[in-house]
Amino acid sequence: MLLAAFAGAIPVAAESGRWVRGAAKVLTADPGIRLQEVGGASMESAEMELPRFVTGMFALRSEGERSVHLRTSNLIRLHWTGPGYFGMERFDQFIEAPGEAEGRESGFSRMIMNLRNGRLIVDSRPLSATSQLVLETPVGRITAAPARWASTVSYDEGSRLYNFTIECLGGTVRFADRRGRTFDLRGGQRLSGVGPAGTLAIEVGELSEEVERRIAGTGIDEGFDDFAKTALREFEALLPALERRARPTPLEETPRTAEGSGPRARRLIIEYAAPPSLLMPFRGEVVPPSEFQSDLF
Repeated sequence: MLLAAFAGAIPVAAESGRWVRGAAKVLTADPGIRLQEVGGASMESAEMELPRFVTGMFALRSEGERSVHLRTSNLIRLHWTGPGYFGMERFDQFIEAPGEAEGRESGFSRMIMNLRNGRLIVDSRPLSATSQLVLETPVGRITAAPARWASTVSYDEGSRLYNFTIECLGGTVRFADRRGRTFDLRGGQRLSGVGPAGTLAIEVGELSEEVERRIAGTGIDEGFDDFAKTALREFEALLPALERRARPTPLEETPRTAEGSGPRARRLIIEYAAPPSLLMPFRGEVVPPSEFQSDLF
């Protein structure tokens, strides 16, 4: 249902562009990060030659506190730190007429990400206002477009409680928990929650200056200006075109008839089958053992 609503909210693409499957560029990855592209083999970060381009659907896993830094073809910057799991489950991108992005997304995109554990920093300010970004977590769903924010999810096996935070440094981020409550965070606000996944106790407060310093210390902003100017050219050969979905076809039309001046829809005839016969119970009967069988026992 999420995918259906997600795709249905996207406007019809103009003829001046094309839909493609997005891609990502892994800039740095600590030893111990495991990456797997959908339909591909899993590999350790130590086996990868960086920077490495990956398809727009991938998963990252880490057993320890390891970090990976990525940039996407729609100019989003991502920094994930384990232990845990982070995945890109959907990444479709509409590219407009060729040209340099100039620090902004060319066209619009739709993304679904999944954060089960760990800390994810997202700078999605280059996204257009028509783009959609969804982050699924065990405790609820985050939606954001042009924004700068971070989210942390941790789970305690002993108490079976989640510890969850969202830190919004710019733009607007919306969080919907599993009970249907929604919270809108604006720049400078922090949401924190603790408890079982379905009954999280939530509190909204102000950000501390330490958060900005910690995010800046990850290097997520380094070299972005140069990347924005060359992103489309770097990713061009790695963005497979998506097959355009055919519109739902109407019912097959019959030729014009004497009764009417226009075509009419083919009628659907539903034939009801006869009621099935009742099931007859079967009672098995065990015959006495033969003389040979009796000798065996």
